[in-house]
Amino acid sequence: MKIDFFSPKDFFTKYNYNPDNFPFTFLEGYSTFLKENYNTEIQIACSDNGKEFIAVSINKSGYLSNAQLVSKPFSHKGSIDEYSEAFFIEKLLTELNKQNIADRLIPPLNFVVLKGHPKNTSFCRFGTYVVDLAIDSETLLANLHSKNRNVIVKAQKSELLIKEGVDELPVFYDMYMQTMKRSDLFCEPYSKFESLYRNLGSNNCYCAVIYHNGQPQGAILNPYTKYCCYYMYGSSSDSITESGAINYLHWHTILKMKSSGLRYYDFVGARLSDVSGTKLEGIQRFKQRFGGKLVEGYLIKADLNKFKCKTYDFLVGVKNSITKRKPYKDIIDQEIEKGAA
Repeated sequence: MKIDFFSPKDFFTKYNYNPDNFPFTFLEGYSTFLKENYNTEIQIACSDNGKEFIAVSINKSGYLSNAQLVSKPFSHKGSIDEYSEAFFIEKLLTELNKQNIADRLIPPLNFVVLKGHPKNTSFCRFGTYVVDLAIDSETLLANLHSKNRNVIVKAQKSELLIKEGVDELPVFYDMYMQTMKRSDLFCEPYSKFESLYRNLGSNNCYCAVIYHNGQPQGAILNPYTKYCCYYMYGSSSDSITESGAINYLHWHTILKMKSSGLRYYDFVGARLSDVSGTKLEGIQRFKQRFGGKLVEGYLIKADLNKFKCKTYDFLVGVKNSITKRKPYKDIIDQEIEKGAA
């Protein structure tokens, strides 16, 4: 199998596929967003007949050129089976190195859950909760966990107001900063979210804030296409006055996306290791209670240029030793350490 690489625009022009039938990471606007903010671009890697393809981000700004899977592999007919997926990924990794496109494959976006783990990769088990929007609204409601359904019904009777669109982006960001501060996590600049919304546009990026008695309770910023809406960014107020508000915001969004003809709503990421007693336990319980299917599989990474990767890691290790900085562990390292591979 030969692997060719195209920009999103050139790929969809050549093969006449509709990008709206695939994840938002296939969109030309998403590639522009990455260029503006991370000096990274999207390449569509495809078989020589264009029947199997995947979206990959490429960053060549440092000593190492990094590639990242930002979609699972697709075929012209939809998803592909486990054997074909593994074969395609193995060929992709070979070509990334052979064509001097990337030295290392870093962990993917955490909704990119593969069916298997190709040879010569590091991997961990992982999942994501996905709601099938093709089923009827009554079944969607019935599939909700009883406690979730109760708080949503209660919230519907409260003085709640949902506002949508780019004008709500500053309110979203104020709560996002609060959320990151509470969790002691890095806070991305406002310019990143403004760039994401601007490049995707209102047809592919959904920003919504829910208010109770005029006070913002929570917000979401979800990229989407007709294929799927992804819960990529969420935020909440320091003082929530209506406990079911954020549950209702997601339920409202699920129904809105369903009515717009979308196929899936992805809650983006679920660890399959034991998260009992951690903050992740509550987050994953929240996602689970919307009745989606837990899609289980693997996250993968790989060193493609062994020499350059070893040299880089050695130099980083020396720097960490001098500065007494704790070595960075990505999500795959963390899960392997917990025995979740």
